[in-house]
Amino acid sequence: MDAVEQALASGSEVPGLADYLSRAGIYYVVVRNDLDPDQIGYVPTTTVKRTLEQSGYQRVTGLGPVMTGGRIANDTPLQVEGLYPRQRAVEIYEPTSKDVIRPGQAGLTPVADTAVVSGGPESLLPLATELRRRATVLTGDNHPGLGSPALQIVGDGLRRADTRFGLVDANTSYTYTPTERNAPDAVQDAGKKPKQILPTKGIAHQTVAQLRGARSVTASSSGNWLFSLPQFDPVNAFDGNPDTAWAEGAPGSPNGQWLRIGFAGGSYDMPRSFRVTPLPQESVRAAATKVRVQTAKGTVTSFLQPSGMTQTIKSPPGETSWMKLTIVDSVARHTGLTGAGFSEIALPHVQVTRLLKLPTDADTTDASAEVISLHRTADPTGLSPTGTEAGLHRTFSTSTAGTYEMKASAVAIPGEELDKLLYEVAPAQQHRITATADSTAALGTGLSARNLTDGDLTTGWVAGDRPTIHLTWTGKQAVGKWCWPRRAACRRVRPRSTSPHPTARRSRAWTRTAWPASTRSRRTA
Repeated sequence: MDAVEQALASGSEVPGLADYLSRAGIYYVVVRNDLDPDQIGYVPTTTVKRTLEQSGYQRVTGLGPVMTGGRIANDTPLQVEGLYPRQRAVEIYEPTSKDVIRPGQAGLTPVADTAVVSGGPESLLPLATELRRRATVLTGDNHPGLGSPALQIVGDGLRRADTRFGLVDANTSYTYTPTERNAPDAVQDAGKKPKQILPTKGIAHQTVAQLRGARSVTASSSGNWLFSLPQFDPVNAFDGNPDTAWAEGAPGSPNGQWLRIGFAGGSYDMPRSFRVTPLPQESVRAAATKVRVQTAKGTVTSFLQPSGMTQTIKSPPGETSWMKLTIVDSVARHTGLTGAGFSEIALPHVQVTRLLKLPTDADTTDASAEVISLHRTADPTGLSPTGTEAGLHRTFSTSTAGTYEMKASAVAIPGEELDKLLYEVAPAQQHRITATADSTAALGTGLSARNLTDGDLTTGWVAGDRPTIHLTWTGKQAVGKWCWPRRAACRRVRPRSTSPHPTARRSRAWTRTAWPASTRSRRTA
């Protein structure tokens, strides 16, 4: 059910959700509004209900006492109290479509119409509606008498990754290569094979990673000492994308943590210097101030500014088959928080991508039709602690050559550009306050300043190193005080600056605080 949990936290439409749950024997979905929002892994019920309503569900009834969607502190102003929704403790949702099968007694389906799935059960989610009333089995299952199946499905859901059992979520690593093991400095199962519960044995049944642009990329640790944070994959430091990064995951100081690359082709002409972009501190992580570059030609040490700006460091020049970058010293050590790291290590002519290679157990299938299903979990709300993939990097082979029909869907990437677009085109935004910020913490995609004026208490803005927000509106307004629902307080303020535009006022306040989503192709006989 991990696939369902990730889908419900997206806050957006999830095609096939009702049919997927129906196939698992679930028709009604119960939403609890009485859960403690301070617990790790909590997802706001407004997000869950938004997902259900956009994915073909409707509210049937509510049970229990009427509750407030959030905590209202003492002395909270009435205008702030009105922002909190009132809802029953338990709400029940059901599919709106009458075509969704209501689970009942066990029955029989024709063997001749069976679909064989290469991968895991989670691969069925985006295809569940198309597979309605159709039996499915896994490629590795024992299914005598099936013969040549009517449909072969190859999905990228069953991935070779380490699972930290005991955690509710954020417990699955990035996808490993066929021989990759856990990081040597990982707190749990260091240097061991990834822990997994698999429906069938054999690497051929799994989606595995395949590096393009390097022989290997490894690190002493990554992400966090407790949670698995795949968005801090070591490969991200060499992928040429400044929006991705590697961060170490040591429980204490980052000193001694390292990142190593094995160059493709066995040899690389190392320059005398290269550019690196450390992750900024932003009050939540340590930052490297001294690093050591080691190759087969020797060792060189350089100093860094903890500013998050791109800087040049020295390296031993000459031919080498590998390079190792070690953090020697750092500042602002925050034990247990996100670690120090690098968004870019720019070696000339080196760009690494972690491709996901689909299972190979169906390469010789003689099915009448074949479907290749590729899926990238969307996170438009930015609530997922594990983020999302930077792109749909996949590699696969088909059983036969032929003509394929291709379908794809996409979601907008949250960020400053999307905020500007929404302010311009969304009708409801024309009379609202426009919020922008001098900086936003690089902790997720859904933390923009626009959340401060969207009327949704489940969203928010987290400042970076420059904690200043700018609010603009049309027409002249007298400003006497600001109300902060999160802190349940109002305070009088004086605008710091005024816009030169004659019909607008701008004030400043201080606080502490399209990649494809999925695609699939089909071959028909």
